[in-house]
Amino acid sequence: MHSVTSPVLSFDDVPFLAINQQSLSLGTVLRYLQLSGRLSPLLQDIVSQHLVHQAIQTQDADLPVSMEAIEGAIAQFRQQQRLTQDQAFTRWLGTQNMTLEVFRKRMILTLKLEQLKAKIAAPDLLACFQQQQGLLSEADLCCILAVDGALLERIAPSLRDRTLTVDQVIQTYERSKPQQVTVLRGLIQIAQLPEAVRSPVMTVPLGTLIGPIHVGQQWALLQVENRVTAQLTDQVRRELQDRLFQRWLAQQLEQVMVTLGPSLDRQEAIAPLSRLTLPINETAS
Repeated sequence: MHSVTSPVLSFDDVPFLAINQQSLSLGTVLRYLQLSGRLSPLLQDIVSQHLVHQAIQTQDADLPVSMEAIEGAIAQFRQQQRLTQDQAFTRWLGTQNMTLEVFRKRMILTLKLEQLKAKIAAPDLLACFQQQQGLLSEADLCCILAVDGALLERIAPSLRDRTLTVDQVIQTYERSKPQQVTVLRGLIQIAQLPEAVRSPVMTVPLGTLIGPIHVGQQWALLQVENRVTAQLTDQVRRELQDRLFQRWLAQQLEQVMVTLGPSLDRQEAIAPLSRLTLPINETAS
């Protein structure tokens, strides 16, 4: 005679783990996460991982990974993490609750994911680069920051007519006690600048002084020394592939339908992830 397994009617009927021999149900764990605000991000991460794995499985034949690539990825990871010694690598695997075989699968997944990103991004990559080229470009800036905007208003005219140099600003105001300004110099990507200064930095003639402009909690004077137009290098290509892949994934998440709860055939439990209501008993312990 075969035993009949009773259907699970609630998350509270599903054991999940035990802490100091105290059993916690899946419902209890989900309530902990819900109260801490971590449940929705976790669900989104789970659904995202599922969509990515599905896409890789569907296109697996078009995402070949050679043994040389796998071994190279493993060697590079171990070198970057300073795990070149076998004993150190074995200890690290233990801390991650991971076997060598699982780690190899992780590396294979990483390599396939990079290929998937490239494949998804390919149709829009060039257009995206052309659209974003200005923001991806770099500016060689001299930036004078101060909490006191009036101070920058006073020194800006002298900087413009070149009766005051940046070196003199450093000597007089940055090295003063208390320090009155901070002077920063160097290349920075336009996209990393506050939105208020991006357009002028991209368009003013070289050598032009911009500001004072209110940026966050400070005021800033900016002088554009040079601009370096972005090229479609490998690094920029990877950055754009990541962006386009994230856009694709966000579109998939908007369309996906998710069912929560033990009774997975309940149509009323099906909803887009962004509007999902969790069937969790608030009063259960």
